[in-house]
Amino acid sequence: MADIIATPVPSGFQFATNDDNDIFIGRTGSFAGVFRADAVATVCKHCAQTIYGEMVLDQQEGMPFFQSIWNGSPNPKQFEQRFRERILRVAHVTGIVSLETYFQGETFFYDATIQTDYGETSINGGL
Repeated sequence: MADIIATPVPSGFQFATNDDNDIFIGRTGSFAGVFRADAVATVCKHCAQTIYGEMVLDQQEGMPFFQSIWNGSPNPKQFEQRFRERILRVAHVTGIVSLETYFQGETFFYDATIQTDYGETSINGGL
C-alpha cells in the first residue's frame, strides 16, 4: 500500500473535474485546474468515490461501498474508518476535522471537513 495517494505536483495543481468527474476545458481554452486546498479536495473526493477493487494496479485500494453499505445490514462505521484511513494518506492532508455519514431514503451521504497544509476544505457526496 502506498504512503501517499496523490503524486505531488510542485505547484499544488490538479485538473478540475465536473459533476461527472470529467476533466474539462476552462474559459481560457486550456484544461481547467484547481490549486492548493481545492486541489487537495479534488484528490480526496476522487479517493472517496473509488470503489474497492476498482483500481487495476492496486485491487486492495478503494472504498468498501458494497461490503459496508449495500450488502446485508449497512455498516456506516466501517465506511467511516476506511474513509479516514484513505483521506489521511492524501498528500497535504493533515487531519479530518469532521465526518458525517447518513442515509436519506436509499442514498448514503457523507460530508467531511478536511484540514490541509493550505487550510480547511470540505467534500461531500452521495452513493
